[in-house]
Amino acid sequence: MLPFKHDWESIKKDYVEGVEGEDGLTFPTLINLSEKYNVPMSTLTKRSSMEDWQTERNIYRKKIEDARRDKQAEVMASRAANFDSEVLKIAEAGLKHVQGHFLAAHDAFRESNGRNPMPMNSLETLSRSLERFHRIGRLALGETTENVGGGGENNGEEFYIIQEVINDPELSERIRENFRQKIGTRSRKE
Repeated sequence: MLPFKHDWESIKKDYVEGVEGEDGLTFPTLINLSEKYNVPMSTLTKRSSMEDWQTERNIYRKKIEDARRDKQAEVMASRAANFDSEVLKIAEAGLKHVQGHFLAAHDAFRESNGRNPMPMNSLETLSRSLERFHRIGRLALGETTENVGGGGENNGEEFYIIQEVINDPELSERIRENFRQKIGTRSRKE
């Protein structure tokens, strides 16, 4: 009669990699495996110790946890990218809206031959709105906002923001035309 041979491969796999059940993945104890596979506890303990199953289980569980974290990070990164994309769309729409107000004010100023300038408080409000949308857009793009207006000292940040608005060729030409008319009006008055 041949000696009884245990299915060591399955026993070790269950111990190291766990067992999938109704409640998800569970990791059985040596006692659980002794009962399931009808292996004497002393034999199972010796084999487990000799082959260092506990270390293999720890490594395997760490790999599972790392994979879970990586997957969650990927999901969160995707959600963050989608959120940033939506915020960027809003910032772009806000910039266009501010640009529209600047254009309307410029048209009114030009049509009045320089007699009806935009009130300074309105200009200030539009400039602050422009700065905010600009900051929001840069943040959504993952860029720095350190040199984007506000905060006391003026190191050319306001010029940069205004330059962004007038980069539109049509708006740029309107502003230049307005400037030429304004200078011409002053020269005639003097």
